[in-house]
Amino acid sequence: MSEYPEKQKEQESINIRELLYLFLANWRWFILSVVILLSVGTAYILVKSPVYTRTTSILIKEDKKGNSLGSAADMFADMGFLKSNTNLKNEMLIIKAPMMIEEVVDRLSLEVNYSIKQRGLRKYDLYTNSPVNVELDTNIGPHQSLVFDIQIISFNKAKISSFDWNEQHYNKSYEVTFGTPVQTVCGTIILNKTIAFSPNYYNTNIFYSKSNLKMVATSYAAKLKVELGEKESSIINLTLDDINATRAVDFLNMLITVYNEKWVEDKNQISNSTSQFINERLTVIETDLGLLDNNISTYKSENLLPDLQTVSNLVLTQSSENNAQILLLSNQLSMAKYMQEYMNKGTTSNQLIPANSGIGSSSIEAQIALYNTTLLQKNKLLANSSDQNPIIQDLNQSLASMKQAILRSIDDYIETIKIQITNTLKTEKLTNDKIASSPDQAKYLISVERQQKVKEALYVFLLQKREENELTRTFTSYNTRLVNPPSGTPYPTNPKKSMIFMITFIIGLLIPAAVIFILEQLNTLVKSKKDIAHLTVPFLSELPYYDRGKKRNFLKHWTHKELDDPNTIVVVEEHNRNYINEAFRILRTNIDFVQQHDKGASVTMITSIHSGSGKTFITANIAKSMAIKGSRVLIVDFDMRKATISNIVSPHKHGVANFLNGEYQKVDQLIIKGELYKNLDVLPVGTIPPNPAELLLRPTLQELFDQLRPQYDYIFLDSPPIDIITDADLIAKVVDYTIFVVRAGLLDKRLLPDIEVAYASKRFPNMGLVLNCSDISLHYGYARYGSYGYNYGKTYGA
Repeated sequence: MSEYPEKQKEQESINIRELLYLFLANWRWFILSVVILLSVGTAYILVKSPVYTRTTSILIKEDKKGNSLGSAADMFADMGFLKSNTNLKNEMLIIKAPMMIEEVVDRLSLEVNYSIKQRGLRKYDLYTNSPVNVELDTNIGPHQSLVFDIQIISFNKAKISSFDWNEQHYNKSYEVTFGTPVQTVCGTIILNKTIAFSPNYYNTNIFYSKSNLKMVATSYAAKLKVELGEKESSIINLTLDDINATRAVDFLNMLITVYNEKWVEDKNQISNSTSQFINERLTVIETDLGLLDNNISTYKSENLLPDLQTVSNLVLTQSSENNAQILLLSNQLSMAKYMQEYMNKGTTSNQLIPANSGIGSSSIEAQIALYNTTLLQKNKLLANSSDQNPIIQDLNQSLASMKQAILRSIDDYIETIKIQITNTLKTEKLTNDKIASSPDQAKYLISVERQQKVKEALYVFLLQKREENELTRTFTSYNTRLVNPPSGTPYPTNPKKSMIFMITFIIGLLIPAAVIFILEQLNTLVKSKKDIAHLTVPFLSELPYYDRGKKRNFLKHWTHKELDDPNTIVVVEEHNRNYINEAFRILRTNIDFVQQHDKGASVTMITSIHSGSGKTFITANIAKSMAIKGSRVLIVDFDMRKATISNIVSPHKHGVANFLNGEYQKVDQLIIKGELYKNLDVLPVGTIPPNPAELLLRPTLQELFDQLRPQYDYIFLDSPPIDIITDADLIAKVVDYTIFVVRAGLLDKRLLPDIEVAYASKRFPNMGLVLNCSDISLHYGYARYGSYGYNYGKTYGA
């Protein structure tokens, strides 16, 4: 017992060979894992956009005589005291500086991206091949992000939707006409067609994204590799990975251009200062010219002076028109007053009002004409009637009303003419004032225009000097020479399909291997003969798992409930040489070897620690195996709680329980003869008692076996487990041998010491151990018995 922990530790260590066989036994999980991982790798390749690598080489020129260092520096350099070679490491850092990358990104507008989904899996970058171009409102700054979808509906229509602006999502959609501004949640957007536009893009979703300029520059800086060609050379290699090969070439070309421009700017600081001075002066002069132009324009507009001579003529003409207008209005006023006086005189009601009197109001003339027509009509009626005629009286009333209306209209007309005369006199006064001020206006305009001409001459002069300065700056040559233009293979460099498939294949093998290894390490259940090899209990045999064609899962093996199924409990057959029959033949041989038959039939109890260990399965099959060789065999079902053996034979209401209870004196009346096999009898439980343990304490138990021993060669007792009930301990008093069943996958290794204690204390007589449902087939893929390694098929015929 003291050596048990060391032995257990030794037994629990996993042998490499056994682990390999365990992996082979679970090959389906490895195939499934590899297939899943390869599918994941394939999906990654399909979803991941291909990356292309483009490389260019530039030569950094060394400083020569006549450069900005000056002749003194050149002289000392020739003597060996000074060396004017450009520091290549500094230039490499300058090329990859954030300021340089941001400049390139800004010039190429790389913060803006157009893409479509290719085959529904990966996004394809359109770059310069986008069928549409987006113009944004100035409210969307360079450091703001914007994403939305574009769907081209027709030749003139499109739809934009699903906006992500500054980390906020707007589920809005707008129908857009190409070239027409549309107001959206993020400002005004104009959608224009490009030369790449075609009907092939109809109903295709185009993804537009505008990212933060600095973030995009940081991304390109991370992808850009700047390396020295060789240790002693001044050639620098620039390498860039991008999902669009054309964009990578443009980026490298633009980077070289920007670098050259910055280098020239550094070498032309004086020219730059001159240019800055000239530009500043030009800005000031432009402002002054603008003020002068505005001054002249404003003065002329306020004084209505497009041209002095023309203004003078216009003023004189307007003065003449004003005089004529005043004369006309005065005549109309006089005629209106005459007509007013005429109508206010005491004229008779039958007197007509003069028409076409010169009044300029057409409405008054119309009223007078209507009045005269009505009066003539009344006079005709009056010639044939009298003043008492109702019609004539009505006409008199109408004429009186018309006359009053004409007088009111004339009054209003007189007031209107007076107002017009007053306004015309004011206009005439203003015209006269303009005639008087014309010489002063001419003097002011001449002075301002003279200042304008001076500013214009100075502006033209500075423009000329700026051009001369620019020509001077162009004589400075670039610091680099292009050795190799940007180029690369037409095939993508990433993702690397072979590498991905290899990695996923390896991971697919490692995952189930790791899971199986961990589960085996954590599994404390008995799995094979190796786990019980340290016990001193005599080992009788090892029975493999028999699945009747059912498959097992390594995560949930040893769930053999079919061992307790009455329909499948007997598997031993005469002339059958499958592996389970051979296993029971080996067990039969070992039992015969250890048992003696001097006292007649040997009584063997079959028990275990746990229920479900396969006691009934072993009892029925070892009994039939003994009967097949010609022995007289009896099975006694002492499991008076489940009565599994009793259920595999014909129903029998009376059995061992009835004999123990004293209902029968002769046991022969209760035995079922030859139903399972010609030499194999069964003594069923009979009436299941409520108190099995109390029945086993009665003296009839010994009397039972006294009657049975002379009749049989082997008596096997299917006994209940020993974990929670005492039936097995009571039965052990009358048995000769005990077969203790350990079921692999059910018994915890920590309970093995209890079996060792039971054997050492002789709790059960002549105890032998049988390992049931051994995982030998799970580990090695075949049934192996003893040291011979026999391989058996499932059936070799009758």
